[in-house]
Amino acid sequence: ALNPKSWQGYLNLGKLLASQGKLPEAERALSQEVAIRPNDAEGQYELGLVLGRESKSKEALAHVGRATELRPDNAEMLATLGYLWGENGRPKEAYDAFRQSLEIDPKNARAIEGAKMLVNAVAEMKRAATTRSTTTRSTPAIPTRPTSGPAK
Repeated sequence: ALNPKSWQGYLNLGKLLASQGKLPEAERALSQEVAIRPNDAEGQYELGLVLGRESKSKEALAHVGRATELRPDNAEMLATLGYLWGENGRPKEAYDAFRQSLEIDPKNARAIEGAKMLVNAVAEMKRAATTRSTTTRSTPAIPTRPTSGPAK
């Protein structure tokens, strides 16, 4: 049985392990925190970030999505949600998340960059669809999270 008083320890341990690149261990600690406190937006978000770094994009989307349900006023969480929707091939949902993030914080650099990348990718897909060429064209990628590390 989990000790309900230990949630903060699991959260802090998970964040520390993630900062050290010990992602499987961080995932375990943060999963414990979320099991104790499923309505903790910070725990859900941190677990989502770790899962994203582990290339578990669908699982990451579920946890970051839950975090934004709990904290719909958090522009950074919404920007991260936009990138995860993009990684999961859902451009409309990505756009909506970036738009919501920018409504809260019009200067959010991650949301601005994600929205620009999304608009460019959609425009390129439309051009590719209307171009009847004999050359093979690759479909542009929907924006993914920057590789420089998770946002805090």
